[in-house]
Amino acid sequence: MAVHDLTDQIRQEKVAERFPPLFKRLPDRLFAPLASANRFQYWSLLCALHAKRFGPEAPLPPSTGFLMREITADIAEELQYQDWAPDGDDVTPATPLAIRAIMVFNRLRDAGWIRVDRLGVREMATMAPAVTHFHEPLSRVRSHRPGICLRQHPQHRSQLEAASGREHRRRLAAGGSSPVTRPT
Repeated sequence: MAVHDLTDQIRQEKVAERFPPLFKRLPDRLFAPLASANRFQYWSLLCALHAKRFGPEAPLPPSTGFLMREITADIAEELQYQDWAPDGDDVTPATPLAIRAIMVFNRLRDAGWIRVDRLGVREMATMAPAVTHFHEPLSRVRSHRPGICLRQHPQHRSQLEAASGREHRRRLAAGGSSPVTRPT
């Protein structure tokens, strides 16, 4: 091994010690849904799933995870309140809600947001602990709670508040309700 190669390797190891590689801890495709045309819908859906099933304020999950059908039912419930752009040739406005929910579930599973394990003949869904821990600070930014960058950068706060105000006005103008209140 040449001295140059050795110094590069040592330099990379030092950098890795100071700044551990993100994708050694998180799935490589984690950001794929959040970089798609439906990124706002995926984010809203992830926040809803995190709050209801996987987050620190959610009820304690079963030790083996949730049945896949429970998670797809949660996804379907959220999908009915959202406008999704067609995500390929397979999806049309006429695609049944249950089929769309399974497609979204599969996309979240493929990206690494949801982990599926077989327990006998049942498929059990969970969110990996590293992904859950990663989601928590992101949701603090979303909800404007003190945290990551809002305190240090007031211009980010005003941009986020303006964007959420526009989204709220858009929903009301479309005849919808506030995202907080939903029909039961």
